[in-house]
Amino acid sequence: MFGSLASYLPGLAFALIVARRFGAESGAFLRAAVLAECAKWLLCATICVVVFTAVEPLAAGWFFTGMGIVLLAGWLGLILGN
Repeated sequence: MFGSLASYLPGLAFALIVARRFGAESGAFLRAAVLAECAKWLLCATICVVVFTAVEPLAAGWFFTGMGIVLLAGWLGLILGN
């Protein structure tokens, strides 16, 4: 569960930040996309650090499996979506 949250929440934050800049000038959109990507990585790292320090016992294999499944689901949604 924590692995999926560490993948899903940063992606959601990225989408919410970038979605507000659709249709704006290209410079503003690019700036928002870069800042959103930095925020996404920082949020993902923060969640991972919190989980690895606060959750006892932690099954790291299942943590990364959850992350991978959420990432794969997002990619498949983009590939197979209309």
